[in-house]
Amino acid sequence: ETNLRCIAALGYDGVELAIRDPKLVDLDKLERLTREFKLFVPAIGTGQAWGEEGLSFTDPDPQVRRAAIERIKSHIPGAVRFGAVIIIGLIRGIVITGVDPVQAMDWVVEALQECSAAARPHGIRLALEPINRYETTLINDATQGLELIEHVGADNFGLLLDTFHMNIEEDSFAGAIQTAGSLLGHMLLGETNRRAPGRGKIPWAQV
Repeated sequence: ETNLRCIAALGYDGVELAIRDPKLVDLDKLERLTREFKLFVPAIGTGQAWGEEGLSFTDPDPQVRRAAIERIKSHIPGAVRFGAVIIIGLIRGIVITGVDPVQAMDWVVEALQECSAAARPHGIRLALEPINRYETTLINDATQGLELIEHVGADNFGLLLDTFHMNIEEDSFAGAIQTAGSLLGHMLLGETNRRAPGRGKIPWAQV
């Protein structure tokens, strides 16, 4: 409540929610608060499931991979309630030593096909975020993201572009956005130093 009040006071129209595990969140209360502060919810971030629990689509342990898939699927009711996109960030995983990169990518594709299929009847979209090479070797730029989307083959699975990661990986901000085209399902705007727009070196006119 404190954070939502602050965000609304700053003048924002909406708030992206970072939810590690939906079963630990009182969605009724959260929905009441977003309405009270007149904030819409464009997207739900899922990265804490990787950061705090180590859940990923590429873990050698099939039980961990299954838990990661089920965790994403568990976000669907909340996404329906808020009309939000479900973000696929680092929960997709990394290539762990001893795992064939081709196998890791196959696991990612299979997981995303299952999650997209579960979300489709509810009208919910998933958006994968290309993340810089220092955090993962799986999908670093828009071109790689579009190749993955083609392999997944789901009409409710698209791309999320984040200017922070784009600054590291893309040759051109405008080029990457134009390449994504209609498959761009969400966008995050942050500076080269992770600060607010205008406090770094992103060429915002181009974006």
